[in-house]
Order: sequence, then C-alpha cells, then structure tokens
Amino acid sequence: MASPYNEKETVEMLQQEQTRRQAFEQVVAQYSEQLYWQIRRMVLSHDDANDLLQNTFLKAWTSLEYFRA
Repeated sequence: MASPYNEKETVEMLQQEQTRRQAFEQVVAQYSEQLYWQIRRMVLSHDDANDLLQNTFLKAWTSLEYFRA
C-alpha cells in the first residue's frame, strides 16, 4: 500500500535529481483529477481538457529546474 501524499516530502524529493521522477509521479497522481476539472470548466471537450492537462504537466516537468520550494 502506498504511503499517503506528503507535500513537504514531495517538495524535498523534487529538489533531488535521484528522486525527482518519483516525486513528480506523486504530484501527477495527487492533482490530475482536480486540475482536469479546473481545465474542463474552461473547455467543452473532454479530449481538449485531457490534452491541456498533459501539456500542463509536461510544461511543469520540463521547468522543474526553475522550481523553488
């Protein structure tokens, strides 16, 4: 069973290269649904919302080097 999401631990993991991918996977799992519904309020199509969600997480992943806790 996976441990509960801990934001402080996840932020610390995001700052370390060896644990960054695992931490980002936790962020995606934690916030995907909530972010999807926020996006869905702005677009009509489920497919468009999914595309925007993917693009959002992709941009976050590629910009992690600029992340400051």
